[in-house]
Amino acid sequence: MATFSNLFQQISSLIKNQLFPPVVERSPEHQKLVDEQTKYLTLYHYPGCPYCVKVKKVIHQLSLKIELKDARNNQEAKNELINHGGKAQVPCLLIETPEGTSQWLYESNAINDLLKDRFTPTMAKN
Repeated sequence: MATFSNLFQQISSLIKNQLFPPVVERSPEHQKLVDEQTKYLTLYHYPGCPYCVKVKKVIHQLSLKIELKDARNNQEAKNELINHGGKAQVPCLLIETPEGTSQWLYESNAINDLLKDRFTPTMAKN
């Protein structure tokens, strides 16, 4: 029979896993390679936007270091989003290349799909 303390620990664990799901762990060498790739990614977001939170959750789960730009409270970031991305919609992932090309990806599901496809470790995809 479960005691109140055990039951409380089980419920706390379930809540914690929902709020802060497990994070992908990589070897230092592999994480360095991933960090090198993510330096070309920038997420434009609004604080509290549920679609932005959805993307930031995946960024956290995949242990990605992606620059975040607050397009609501930072006028420069908002101008970049509108002038280069074409609209003020968030979330928006700016994908740049070392060669200088860029792509602006809107829609949380499309962004999450790209991040998962590109950065989920092979063993975790099964």
